[in-house]
Formats: sequence, structure tokens, C-alpha cells
Amino acid sequence: MHAEFEGMLERTQPDEPILKLYKEVVLSRATNDLGTLNEKVAARRSKLDTIADNRLSAIKKFNSDQLTENEKNELVSALDDDKDVELDALHILERQQAIREVDIDLAVGLMRNTAAQWSIASSNAKARFQSALFPDGLVYDYENNRFGASQISPLYRLLPNKKDSKVPLKSFLVAGVGFEPTTLWL
Repeated sequence: MHAEFEGMLERTQPDEPILKLYKEVVLSRATNDLGTLNEKVAARRSKLDTIADNRLSAIKKFNSDQLTENEKNELVSALDDDKDVELDALHILERQQAIREVDIDLAVGLMRNTAAQWSIASSNAKARFQSALFPDGLVYDYENNRFGASQISPLYRLLPNKKDSKVPLKSFLVAGVGFEPTTLWL
């Protein structure tokens, strides 16, 4: 059954042209998103500059006896809290900016070698991977020694179109409830 599952993963794995297209789409989307992300980063930095200016203004007002020490301390404390919130948000945005083509290549490489990744994964990783790949679970047909699923991850929905394949390339997805027994036991 394990060998059959790995075989199904190999058949599910997208072909190279699909992976190249997927990479192009993801890179294009990442580039577009980066422009929006850069605008958000600039807005956060502008807010931080405003907070710094307001903090300096509060200290100047205290020095010119326009604020009491308690008023200055409350204002500076509130501005420092605002600064912390803005810095946290800025750091999150900056981490999102760091997604590089190398990261996308790694993700595509994982899709390229689905069965190999499965075979070396830990039990926990296999369970998470299987849930991500087949969100509604799997059914095993003992008579025909093959797996079936009612739903597959959108990343793997395109089945390879290989000529002269030893394995029929009909969909291995099973019909919905009503045609097959439910699989609540999975």
C-alpha cells in the first residue's frame, strides 16, 4: 500500500512545463505584491517619523514650561507604546519583503519531487502533507490496489499528461457521497 501511495504521488506531481509556469506566476505575483508591500513599509516608516517628531515636540514643550513633568511623561510613554506597535508591524512587513526567488525555487523543487520528499519525511510531516494534499482524506480500493480522493490541493490538480504510461491516467478522484461509501474512518 505504501508503494502504491508513492506511485500515486508520482502521478500527481505536475509536469515540468506546469512547474515552470507555476514559478513564473508566483514570481510575477510576488513582484506585484512587493510594490504594495513597499508602500506599506513606507507608510509605517512615515508613522514612526511622526511619532519621533511628536516625542521631540513633547520634550521641547516640557523644556519651555508648556507641559508639566507628568504630562510629558504620559505623552512620551504613549508615543513609545505607539512606536513599539509600529515597529512590530514594520518588522513583519520587512520579513515579507525578504521572500526571494530562492524560496520559490525551493517550493517548486518540493513539488517536483513529491514522492521523494514523502519517503524521507517524518511521520508528523507525512500526516500534515497528506492532509494538505488531500484535505478530505483518501480511500483505498483493495480490489484494484489504488487510492482515490474526493478533493486534491489546488497546487496538484493538474495531472501529468504522459503518453504510453503504464498507469492509466484517468482521474483517481472518487465520486462524491452517494456513489461511494463515506470515509469518516480516515
